[in-house]
Amino acid sequence: MDKDQNRISAKRVLFISFIVDLTDITLGVAVTILSGSVVMLSRALEGGADLASSGILLFGLKRSIRKADPAHPFGYGKELYFWALISALIMLTVTSTFTFYFGLERFLHPKTLDNTLLAYVVLIFTIITNGYALSLSVRRLLGRRPIIKIGSIFYQSSLIETKTAFVLDLMGTSASVVGLIALLFYGITGNGQFDGLGAMIIGAILALLSLTLLTAIKDFLIGRGVSVGTVESIKKAAKRVEHVHSVEDLKATHIGSGQILVNIEINAKNGLTTDELESFTDKVRAEIKKDLPQAEHI
Repeated sequence: MDKDQNRISAKRVLFISFIVDLTDITLGVAVTILSGSVVMLSRALEGGADLASSGILLFGLKRSIRKADPAHPFGYGKELYFWALISALIMLTVTSTFTFYFGLERFLHPKTLDNTLLAYVVLIFTIITNGYALSLSVRRLLGRRPIIKIGSIFYQSSLIETKTAFVLDLMGTSASVVGLIALLFYGITGNGQFDGLGAMIIGAILALLSLTLLTAIKDFLIGRGVSVGTVESIKKAAKRVEHVHSVEDLKATHIGSGQILVNIEINAKNGLTTDELESFTDKVRAEIKKDLPQAEHI
């Protein structure tokens, strides 16, 4: 794991996301009451779902770091995948559905809004707060790698709690940006349908991002292997050890957030004594863990 990822902990990412979501729902409800805007209602709904999701993830993170026991010899790391799945399902089935429905109702039956200036201020504020939370998720996922690789890293990374927080914060930022644009068009034209249209677009964005997250979680739940690059890194590390002739077989899979199980079969020099074999296997483990600290079990 990259040093930058170590500096930004999963708990910090989720906690900041939780606080931002709490702010979103508080401001969203208040401004919805004052303005009557369904865009602001959609922000409140999105904030509420994100708040529930962040809370679920914090709970799942705490449970996933429990120590291994006879019933779970490789630990509880995969439990976080389950709670991330629940989080994504809430966003898809509840938030996006209600957001789109309320937007459609307003689009079909437009109304005049009040206090739109206050709504502008709140939306700009939530763009800033959600953007900051999003930047933490991005930095933890990327480490020192360039931002252009965020797509491939999002797909490959096993940091499921950070990936979920990334999607939550991206939802919050996108919803605020779309909401601000919709209300600006309403302010220019006076057409209340823009308020409904903005909420509908926000609902569609939430559904799309939720499905993206569900797809990523599914792969890890059913036992997704590590990337080709990680496999090659493990092989190179093992081959640095004296007496290793070749790596005959290698299987590695994710068993939790930032945790990998490695099963490696090595062809070694003939004639090694029992003590030499014990030292040999210890050296192989040490070399692999030097390059891949997240290899919890080898």
